[in-house]
Amino acid sequence: MAIARHDDGVRADLGALASQVHPVFMLPPLAASAFGAVLADGLAPALLAVHLVAVFA
Repeated sequence: MAIARHDDGVRADLGALASQVHPVFMLPPLAASAFGAVLADGLAPALLAVHLVAVFA
């Protein structure tokens, strides 16, 4: 069974696996950040945008 959907070979399989690492390991920090935002007094949209860009860049 192939791991990669769009290409064949070991390189494609490793690329497909590597593409899944970032989203899985970034969920706990994002959840903690969202929980902190819920506890905060106010919401700063500019800081939220900076944080999201920093996390996903």
